[in-house]
Amino acid sequence: MLFRQSYIRLAFALVTLASACKFSTNTAELSVIQGIVTLQDTTAPDSTWNSSPTLVLQITAEPDNLHPTNGTSGQRSEIFGYIHRYLVTTNSASGLSPDLLQSLPAVSNDGCTFMYRLREGITWDNGEPVTAADVFFTCQVNISPQTLNPAYKSYWSNMKDFIPDPKDPLAFTLIMKQPHIQNVSFLSGFPILQRNFYDPGKLLQHLPLDQLSKDTTLHAWFELFNSDEFGRSAAKINGLGDYIVADWTPGISILLKRKKHEPGAPEQLLFKIAKDESSVALELKKQVYDVTSYLSMTTFLQLASDPALCKNYHCVLSPTFNYSYLCFNTQPDSTHSQFFNNRDVREAIAHLISVDRIIELLYQSTSNSARRMTTNVSPFKNECDTTLVPIDYNLEKAKSLLNTSGWLDHDGDGVIDKKGIRMSMELLYLNTSADWKDMAGLITQELAKAGIEVEPIAVEQKIFLEKARNHNFDLLLGSWGGSSAPEDYAQLWSTASWTNHGSNYSGFGNTKTDSLIAEINHSVNDTDRINWSHLLQREIYHEQPYVFLYTSLRKTIIHKRWGHVRLFPDRPGMNVGEFRLIPRP
Repeated sequence: MLFRQSYIRLAFALVTLASACKFSTNTAELSVIQGIVTLQDTTAPDSTWNSSPTLVLQITAEPDNLHPTNGTSGQRSEIFGYIHRYLVTTNSASGLSPDLLQSLPAVSNDGCTFMYRLREGITWDNGEPVTAADVFFTCQVNISPQTLNPAYKSYWSNMKDFIPDPKDPLAFTLIMKQPHIQNVSFLSGFPILQRNFYDPGKLLQHLPLDQLSKDTTLHAWFELFNSDEFGRSAAKINGLGDYIVADWTPGISILLKRKKHEPGAPEQLLFKIAKDESSVALELKKQVYDVTSYLSMTTFLQLASDPALCKNYHCVLSPTFNYSYLCFNTQPDSTHSQFFNNRDVREAIAHLISVDRIIELLYQSTSNSARRMTTNVSPFKNECDTTLVPIDYNLEKAKSLLNTSGWLDHDGDGVIDKKGIRMSMELLYLNTSADWKDMAGLITQELAKAGIEVEPIAVEQKIFLEKARNHNFDLLLGSWGGSSAPEDYAQLWSTASWTNHGSNYSGFGNTKTDSLIAEINHSVNDTDRINWSHLLQREIYHEQPYVFLYTSLRKTIIHKRWGHVRLFPDRPGMNVGEFRLIPRP
């Protein structure tokens, strides 16, 4: 069988910012800082700075759990970067690159067979070597229907078989059902698990992947594996990363401790949960926090203009692949009216949203640094179809589309109605930042101009996700994180992801768009894949299941006592484990 070397390289501009308190203020500067932002280490450390090797980070919500397979929150994946390791990694600095592997795999010409070998000398905390048996166990538990990870099942659905090398415990082959653009890069999302830690009795050791759905004797084992014990107990959270979970005080903080001392590296990472921005701002002025990237734009700009704070902190705006959106529920549950099953109504709402005003509201003096979204792909990626133009703000056109669709104010109460149903709805948004509240308020005002009554409702992240996946909402204001990897459209846009209560919250899609997604995912030629991608983007643009808003800028504040700082467009934007403490004079 013929094999070729498989790799993806993505190039970005590398920029160094001065260590003074600076942030992007114009489009020209933003075009320069696409990609990696490197901060110069301060050359004048203050003798009063804290010399503690504990790095304190602010987060606005604790993770849903730290279970190795079951969980979806962004905070979980952020912490995973420090307590786990992966076969491959993907970021804008290096593209797709090997982590636990000695190299990227050799791939058969049909794009279905991948030959891997692990690096030598990597061991678990108990000294046991990492082997292909651990990789096989990781595949087993992620694929098993008894594992409670429905949001990730689609990523594993293309795996057909795992073949260990009988002569080399570090080598193995993955057989995939069909070619797929994510056949290698999807592994960057799943940490490798120690078989003997989770399955000391070796109950799963000889169970083939195709037998996982048929075996009925392991219910008790999976019940224990799925339990909170492996998601919240520090003693039961085990990984290959540089840090271990030392303590989790619910609602307060999560403490990670470094396993091996490395000069200058943070010995501890303390994730402090804090939602109140006023309190966070005060604590930043007291130098309590070392890092935050969760502040609203208003608070960020206030702090960035404070000379006393900038003496001690870097304040940086950097580009991301993330984008914000307003989602229509086109297939609601029985408790919500079908306001948005009509394409013209969705277009009308799009014409009512002044995205430029939202950007100005949030980013103020730096508003020209944010980019409008036109479709579902970041304009910073070469997959984006740049021939599509943003939907313009046009109140009269919006009213005309609504009237033509039968929505008129028949009873004169100021709210349009149709067949006795008033266009009165709820708008869900996260309560984690004042930015969301400000956006929801502006959207509510804009829609009222066309006689649409909106009640903005702030909810916790857990409730937000439950309502979104169960199609229990009218309008949803949210954001998606992006990465430098090629787009996998199935998660957000396939009809299966709506049917299975996945991340297709809007209910978008049909056989045509599902076929386009399949073509994209099965195209190993970049030109073909991008052409198919453009066709899908045009379908999404035409149907308007979302009002696409803007690309997010990451608002990061970092204490100058730390050096060796790089910021990436990929989430979570930095690896604080790479930071190094700058000695005080």
